[in-house]
Amino acid sequence: MRHHLAILYRPYLEEIMCGSKRIECRLGKIGYPPHGLVGSGDLIWLKETNGPVRAVASVAAVQLFHPLTDDLLDWVRHEFGDQIRAPAAFWRAGVDATAATLIGFDFVCCLRPFRIVKRDRRAWVPLAGPPIPGHSVRSFRGQLA
Repeated sequence: MRHHLAILYRPYLEEIMCGSKRIECRLGKIGYPPHGLVGSGDLIWLKETNGPVRAVASVAAVQLFHPLTDDLLDWVRHEFGDQIRAPAAFWRAGVDATAATLIGFDFVCCLRPFRIVKRDRRAWVPLAGPPIPGHSVRSFRGQLA
């Protein structure tokens, strides 16, 4: 089991916490996290953008799509859009992406919010272990995030 830190805007984080968003979709370039780094049974710590860690989710399944064509992106949107719950702008912004990572959640546990020290702009950080309240985030390669 690996640990990951996902940074989310409040509306999407709250949809995950209430159970209406069952799949997190990350569009990007091949080789960038979380593509190829997250798997079933991993834990994803959910942090609000510029805010605290508010929940942890267990990964049920992961689907990877590469190369990501316009047709494949449209298929993902139509097949999983109700569970991803992303606005049209998200899908439009994905036209330059070469890969998609779909992460389905087993369960989500809401936490008493806690702050961590994270200074970089990454929206996804593979962690060396669970985040510790008040401490710097350490990625699995030992770098401070």
